[in-house]
Amino acid sequence: VLHKFDAASGGKFNYGNELDVSLSRKLGKHWSALAKYAWYDAQNALAPGGFNADVHKFWLQVNFSL
Repeated sequence: VLHKFDAASGGKFNYGNELDVSLSRKLGKHWSALAKYAWYDAQNALAPGGFNADVHKFWLQVNFSL
């Protein structure tokens, strides 16, 4: 999924873009795994609110169900 973040009013700032990717997999009868990756690419170094830094995040989750 690709998200584009722009200012709601004034159109002065293009805050950046974010790409989100996820993959899930069943691991037998009771187990599953989920991996997620997100990359935020800041477009405007002068944007207010702390949105001016590139960010990479990775999550790994393991689930058990009865």
